[in-house]
Amino acid sequence: MAEWLGRALQKLVQQFESARNLDNLETKRITYCNPFIIMKHSQLTGIAASLAIIAICYMPWVFIAGNNILITGLDSGVTNFGRPGLMNIVLSVAGAIFFAVPKIWAKRTNVFIGAVNFAWAIRNYILLTTCQAGECPEKKAGLYLLLIITFIMLLMTFFPKIAIPEEKHDE
Repeated sequence: MAEWLGRALQKLVQQFESARNLDNLETKRITYCNPFIIMKHSQLTGIAASLAIIAICYMPWVFIAGNNILITGLDSGVTNFGRPGLMNIVLSVAGAIFFAVPKIWAKRTNVFIGAVNFAWAIRNYILLTTCQAGECPEKKAGLYLLLIITFIMLLMTFFPKIAIPEEKHDE
């Protein structure tokens, strides 16, 4: 026991030359080579995805060639689609707010908001790309971006950055 306590107080001599920079190497590997480094910044990525969804709602989603109609998230022309991107904008604003709030209830609510936002994007994709009366709309990049970015937003809700206080154990 005395020998074990004595070792804790003294710095041991390194046995290998390569062991000298081992700590620095591990730190660099975690910092630069980790493909999941984006998860460290999940809250900022979620806010950026929310803002990107708002911008995507102004992009062209589909083009109906027979009637020469260009449909965006907020303008469906003379069709009866309404404003399919309005719900995505509302959910993205709420999601961005909950990404910024450092409370556990906000993070849990944000998972629900992200799931509904992604489901609404899938609904928009199915609704707007369905062929009607023998005419199929031409899909534009905005519709694909909407699906991708809402999925990224949903993914970022699963990795909240929040400080959870440790429980004190009675000994």
